[in-house]
Amino acid sequence: MPILMLIEYFRATMQQWSFQKRNVAAEAKRTLTPWAETIIQANKNACNNWMVYPISNSRFVVKSFTHKSVVVDFQQRTCTCSRWQIDGLPCGHVIKVLTMSRYKDCSEFDFKAYFIETLRKNYEESVNPLPSPLESKIPGDLMIVKPPMMEMRQPGRPRNIDRILSQGERPIWQECSTCGKFRQTRSDCTSRGSRSGISQATVHIQR
Repeated sequence: MPILMLIEYFRATMQQWSFQKRNVAAEAKRTLTPWAETIIQANKNACNNWMVYPISNSRFVVKSFTHKSVVVDFQQRTCTCSRWQIDGLPCGHVIKVLTMSRYKDCSEFDFKAYFIETLRKNYEESVNPLPSPLESKIPGDLMIVKPPMMEMRQPGRPRNIDRILSQGERPIWQECSTCGKFRQTRSDCTSRGSRSGISQATVHIQR
């Protein structure tokens, strides 16, 4: 039941989120999404004092007072600052060239993912509620998955007998209280016949 409650919580969140995004896309009057408009406006404000030097009809050099010069290539749709290629939105260098060329709308240089029409298509489907678990039809041939078998962990911190000895340390072999032999304990003593084969020694480290 807790898993079903978690799934229902995620579904309800997606339903509310989809409804809100659908309303935003339906009420939008611009070409780009509000988030893209905010980024482009910030890039416009940052490029007011930059200088543009044409190389050709499609390539331009943009110089700023705090950054190095970059080259904008409209034919390849690239800028050497790489922001245009990474974000998919015109960087300040591209916007400065477009402003100098008297472009009023730079939306044609944006990725299609930032168009409001793309946003409408993404959220045109509704998220519907799930039926009640009592109404669900459970197949009779389902395999019952049981939890894995786990050994009960002993209290306290487990001993580390496999670590490398520090300089000056030496191992002390425990003496068996049954037969008096070293490198074995009473639980794995061969004299008691409780185990067959070679017994294993328990080593305690003395600091």
